[in-house]
Amino acid sequence: MSLQTIQNWLVDYEPFVNPLRRVTKSLIASELKTLKAASLDPPSTDDWDYLLTCASVLASSRIDREQNAALRVATAVLTQANLRDDQRDAAAFLPVNP
Repeated sequence: MSLQTIQNWLVDYEPFVNPLRRVTKSLIASELKTLKAASLDPPSTDDWDYLLTCASVLASSRIDREQNAALRVATAVLTQANLRDDQRDAAAFLPVNP
């Protein structure tokens, strides 16, 4: 199975898509202060490592949808106050294609 096939499959894989949706909602809520944080279901601690692993697979893609998913994960990790330094380092070094 090629990397491109895995990337295409991953962006539709529900165990990745569901936590990615929560990350996206958290990012939007942090930008729009009118949303109530209590109404959000933030990703669990375990989700972050999984999301970073998936983002590292997607980061090298040349397809916008896949790159956007990787960038959303990286941005979310870098903006979360309660994550570990190794998680922040991993997010900062995701090799996203221009």
